Amino acid sequence: MALYCFFLFREGEIIGQTDCQCADDAAAIEIAHALAAHHAIEIYSKNRLVTRIEHAPEPALRDRQAS
Repeated sequence: MALYCFFLFREGEIIGQTDCQCADDAAAIEIAHALAAHHAIEIYSKNRLVTRIEHAPEPALRDRQAS
């Protein structure tokens, strides 16, 4: 298990941060995809940027917003 740091973004600004113990990068990315329904996410393992996932509202929410 390794410690991963998740930074949450809204409109380009950091609005929060949380740490999570994950088995590997893939597990951290899976968690980040769930969080990306609400915010853009950057994942770090120590000083290494693992990935950035852009905000992706769930389909039901996108459909409601389009109406």
